[in-house]
Amino acid sequence: MEANLTLLKLYQLNPNSYNERIVCRIFLKCVMALPSADMVLAKCLLDEYRMESECLKTICDISALLETCRFKEAWQLIRKEADLVDLAIGFEEHVRQFVAHVVSITYQNIDTQLLQQLLGDVNDSDFENLCKQYNWTRKDDGSTFISNHEATIKSRNIEEKIEFNDMMSFIRDLSSEK
Repeated sequence: MEANLTLLKLYQLNPNSYNERIVCRIFLKCVMALPSADMVLAKCLLDEYRMESECLKTICDISALLETCRFKEAWQLIRKEADLVDLAIGFEEHVRQFVAHVVSITYQNIDTQLLQQLLGDVNDSDFENLCKQYNWTRKDDGSTFISNHEATIKSRNIEEKIEFNDMMSFIRDLSSEK
């Protein structure tokens, strides 16, 4: 990703060398890197008038939908703009990984049909593979068990470093100020 961001910087310094197709591919790679902040960096490295390109607007729209967890809408736009997203090999798989990451940290159980939709309307076979990959368990009631978040919560022991005698002297000092 560093090389891609460096290339955007070079385009900023050498506007005559600008290649929109390559920039679109870089932006798609930034979406593939979610949840990292690469997209923000990429946007900052492009001039405002370059961001008016339809290709870049569409990619930014896809990114915004994913970042705001509007996954169904994102998949609709991805399907509509198939020619564009095909510029980046493995784009849909990376988007699915991001969705799976968000689902894993958000849900303990989720309706299986909803989860399949969030993952891009995957078929049952692909869904089973994703369940194995992410250690999800399909349940008989039509839901999928994601994880037990309560089991992963770690309690912390807070150790007080203030001694009672220190507090007494502090209280004495406060009362003497009156």
